[in-house]
Amino acid sequence: MEEKQAWRMIRERVVLMNRKRNGSVRQLEPSGFSLRAEDLEDPSNLERDGVRLILAFNLLLTALKDARRKLPYPSFLHCLQVANWMYRMGFSVTAQCVGFHHDSVEDGLLTEETIARWLGDDVRAGVSALSRPKCSSVADPVPEYWRKLGLAARQKPEIVAVKLMDQVDNLHSGFFLVHSPERVAEKLAEIRQYLVPLAKEVQQRHPLLRAYVNVLDCWCGEDFIQLV
Repeated sequence: MEEKQAWRMIRERVVLMNRKRNGSVRQLEPSGFSLRAEDLEDPSNLERDGVRLILAFNLLLTALKDARRKLPYPSFLHCLQVANWMYRMGFSVTAQCVGFHHDSVEDGLLTEETIARWLGDDVRAGVSALSRPKCSSVADPVPEYWRKLGLAARQKPEIVAVKLMDQVDNLHSGFFLVHSPERVAEKLAEIRQYLVPLAKEVQQRHPLLRAYVNVLDCWCGEDFIQLV
């Protein structure tokens, strides 16, 4: 199964979900969108790009079947959007799978062990780097989180691309509407201080990111923060 074919199947499934379930995955049975038995019987098939993407999507639906964001649409659509951006910009299947599951561990929906078992240790490592710890012994965990992310990005710069598109979609989809002005200003200042510089380094190797980096840089400018 090729990467392009897998995304076509995923899109068809989402359209069907929207028509039949009105966007809800609460009663969806992920097993109804399964691979052929022969794809799973041979372990070597799990290396194939299309199979990994379908597994990542099925795992996402299972993890997020009861999850809701503060915004009025299912959580899985945000993760699907980030993964799809990774695909459209030509990033690896590993980056796409990380996009599917960038929130899964941080939100307590899946363990790193589960992700490694089904999607590989490379995906687990990316998700781990993007996950903020629920509790930290560090006095100020924010700089420590970005330090960890920066170190991981030296090995795999695409991790920063996942984080960039995660924040672009968060801000674009109504972050300003569901949080207090103080929280929004705090978040924008954090993005400007830590994420934008990292993303500007990565965009040198991935020019398609440049427009999104510029948008995020504009949103996080001092003038915009003061308006908030």
